[in-house]
Amino acid sequence: MGLTLQQMWALQFHVFPGVGPARMENILSAGFDVPAALAAAYASLTSLSERRALLARLTPPPGRAPISKRLSAYFYDFLTSADYGTRLN
Repeated sequence: MGLTLQQMWALQFHVFPGVGPARMENILSAGFDVPAALAAAYASLTSLSERRALLARLTPPPGRAPISKRLSAYFYDFLTSADYGTRLN
């Protein structure tokens, strides 16, 4: 049995501190169901503060967990950082 891209994306997010199924569902239901969708949303915003707060601005569905400003900023910084090295060095 194979995994869909959305399932792979969700599984990757589960390793982030503070991200559980309810928060992941919140992100996916907002339309960020693949990495490219979230990257496009970040690119559409003009300021760093808007980009870092993007996920915190989502209104969670009833019974779902909101995303804090701190977690939203963590997602942005993690996904857009150019400071990662390579393990081959």
